Amino acid sequence: MRVNESTVLLGPRVRLVPYRRAHVLRYNQWMQDPELLELTCSEPLTLEQELQNQRSWHADPLKLTFILCARDDDDGGAIPDDLTSGMCGDVNAFLSEIDDDDDETGVSAELEIMIAEPAQRRRGLARTALQMFIAYLLERVPRVGRLVVKVTDANVPSLRLFESLGF
Repeated sequence: MRVNESTVLLGPRVRLVPYRRAHVLRYNQWMQDPELLELTCSEPLTLEQELQNQRSWHADPLKLTFILCARDDDDGGAIPDDLTSGMCGDVNAFLSEIDDDDDETGVSAELEIMIAEPAQRRRGLARTALQMFIAYLLERVPRVGRLVVKVTDANVPSLRLFESLGF
């Protein structure tokens, strides 16, 4: 079983749920937006290609992906039956062995986050989700020795976010 196979993380205003088939249609719709494609350095995929990606990411122990959902103020901390409720982005880590000359060992985690729904941007959801995700990652994935981000110069909001978190 994958480390986040059935894990739901609850935080203030944010819920992180495993990336499932039920999320693929909406995710694929987001990834047709030219702005999101540019900001994430992605290419548009067909729905079938996105389904294949979801299946491969689900099976790959080196990829850890959560769908980011905005929580309602009145949800009482309950996890909804519909894990697509509030879906507005994703957060993930690509894991690899540290392979450099600095005598470091362990695993490098390359982090990414996306708030795809424009109405949910600039509300602090990405910061909260990243903080929850990093804490989860460091607790649950053995040997993480390095956290890395790659952000294009044009993606100013992401640069500011990661810099404010110490990257």
